Amino acid sequence: MAERVRTVPRLQYLHAYSFVFEGGHGFVTLLLMSLCLMIPIIGPIVGAGYQYEIIANLHRFPKRTYPAFDFGRFGEYLGRGIWKFLADMMIQMIVGPIFTVVIYMGMFAVLLLAMLFANADESNMGMAFGISASIVVPLVILFILAVTIALRLVLNPLILKASLSGDGGDLFDFSFMTDFVKRTWRETIWEVLWVYVTFPVVLILGLLCCIVGVLPALAWTMMADAHTNWQLYEIYLARGGRPVRLKHEPPGPAVMAEVLD
Repeated sequence: MAERVRTVPRLQYLHAYSFVFEGGHGFVTLLLMSLCLMIPIIGPIVGAGYQYEIIANLHRFPKRTYPAFDFGRFGEYLGRGIWKFLADMMIQMIVGPIFTVVIYMGMFAVLLLAMLFANADESNMGMAFGISASIVVPLVILFILAVTIALRLVLNPLILKASLSGDGGDLFDFSFMTDFVKRTWRETIWEVLWVYVTFPVVLILGLLCCIVGVLPALAWTMMADAHTNWQLYEIYLARGGRPVRLKHEPPGPAVMAEVLD
C-alpha cells in the first residue's frame, strides 16, 4: 500500500486579515478588544491571551471560525497572555539599550561623514548631511530589522508553547525552539516582513478614521498576527514537529468556515 503523503500548508497572508470577519462577530470582537486594550497594563496582556486562545481554537477546529472575544473569559486570557508579556519585557530590557546605542552611533556617524564630505565647506554641509544620512540610516534600519527577525525566530516558538500549554517553564524549552526554527525559518522570515509592511498601513488607516479607529486597527493587527502564528504552527506540525499539549481547552465555535487548505 502506498504511503499517504501529508500536504504541507502554505502561509495565507491576506486570509490572516479577512478571517476576522468570518462567523458574523468580527466587528463586535474588534470593538470588545478595543475596549480591553484601553485598560492600562492589563489590557494588552489580556489581548495577547486572546490571540493564543484563537490559535488554540483554530488548531482544535481548523475548519471552523474563531471564538468571539468574551469578557467572561478575562481570567483565562490573562493566564495565557502573561507569558508573552514577561518574555517581551525581558527582551525589551536587553534589546532596548542596544537599539538606543545603535541609533546614537548612527547619528554620530551621520555627523562625522557629513563633516568629511563637506571638507570644511559650510556651503556643502546640507548636501553632505543628505549623502551621509542616505548611507547610515538604511544600515541602521537593516540592523534593527535583522535583530527583530532573529528575535522573532527565537521567541515565537517559546512564547507559543508557553501560552498554549500554560506552563511558564516552556519559555525555556530550547529544544522545541530549535526544532520549530529548523522547520519553519523561511516562513517565519516572510511572516515578519509581511507584518512590517502591513501593520503600519492598517494603523495609518485607523488614524485616518478620526483617530478613533486606532484601537480597532490595533486589535485587527493582533488577530492577524494570531492567525499567521497559527499557520506557522500548523506548518511546523505538518513537517513532523512535536505538538504542544493544550492545558486549557478553549470553547469550540459552532460556525463552520474553510480557513486553511
